[in-house]
Amino acid sequence: MHIEEYTTYQESEVLALYGSVGWTAYTEQPEALRRGFAGSLLTLAARENGTLVGLLRAVGDGCTVVLVQDLLVRPDHQRRGIGTALMQAALERYLRQTGVQVRHTRAMEIAVQDGAVCGVKTANGPIPADAVILATGGCSYPLTGSTGDGYRMAAALGHTIVEPVGSLVPLVERGHDCAAMQGLALKNVTLRLKNAKGKVVFEEFGELLFTHFGLSGPIVLSASAHMDRKGEAFTVDLDLKPALDEKTLDERLLRDFEKYANRDFSHALDDLLPRSMIPVVIKRSGIPGEEKVHSVTKQQRHALLDILKHFTIDIVCKAPVEDAIVTSGGVKVREVDPATMESKLVRGLYFAGEVLDVDAYTGGFNLQIAWATGRAAGLAAAQTQEESE
Repeated sequence: MHIEEYTTYQESEVLALYGSVGWTAYTEQPEALRRGFAGSLLTLAARENGTLVGLLRAVGDGCTVVLVQDLLVRPDHQRRGIGTALMQAALERYLRQTGVQVRHTRAMEIAVQDGAVCGVKTANGPIPADAVILATGGCSYPLTGSTGDGYRMAAALGHTIVEPVGSLVPLVERGHDCAAMQGLALKNVTLRLKNAKGKVVFEEFGELLFTHFGLSGPIVLSASAHMDRKGEAFTVDLDLKPALDEKTLDERLLRDFEKYANRDFSHALDDLLPRSMIPVVIKRSGIPGEEKVHSVTKQQRHALLDILKHFTIDIVCKAPVEDAIVTSGGVKVREVDPATMESKLVRGLYFAGEVLDVDAYTGGFNLQIAWATGRAAGLAAAQTQEESE
């Protein structure tokens, strides 16, 4: 990526530029460009060969333009958001201002001498260093370059690696019921994750999504963190009506059945369930869809009630680690100083982020882990550098 220096233009110059090259204004109020710039944040872009060419911010009577190239193309050829471009441009500008050198190469291994870090061996030759921060991420999102190389480099220096597996990951069903409801999102349901012995190992109230392969959504991702690494069978047990106990729900069914007494059973659940879920529930209930509601027996009604309170889905496995939000596993934390993130085995070696065996639920906690360990490692490594000079 190439970034030109910030340049300030007067309004008339930018308007001329706007008209001559066909800029597109990325703003909720495009006409702000013609009304003046004070206090407004505008992003201008012209696409030439898939290239993003600009970010613009108003500054008083003038405006500041940053020209950024090659920011819309990713390895999977999908476009990045404009926020990504802005953050990347700001980060690279800060790196230049603070004198940071960016080396575009591949790290092969960490060089150690007399029990202390002395540099990094790269594809383009060695780079000497008194401190190295290993922040290579986990195994998830391999398109970002997070391919697990950090585990190999840490293991080569004697660190114990807890087997990396996907965490906060969708679940794959055994069967096809979820696929039949693909795209259906449920709110306000209770999910219970049961192991092979029927013990509830996780329970949470919230939202989930049925997909073509199984289940996803916030409470499903959190549940996946409680599935062990042994390949044990698990079952998801959904309470579709957690606000109603069985007695109250049965009363609700009786009212609906009375309301639709002369209808086919297949048309009597519209007030109770989403449309795409009704065929699956009917199939599970064993009640013929064409049976008149007034013919449904008490026993059949109770079977339907049980399905609504215990809609079970057998889980084959987690989705692949490539689909996971975070990686569970990594460098064993007992071998790392929690105050400085420095290795207890190799002086001058620090760890930060997902390369460590630390992970948490969805909700920003894993980002906090990355930021907190990164800051601690950075401060400690900088102090090591100062002491060596």
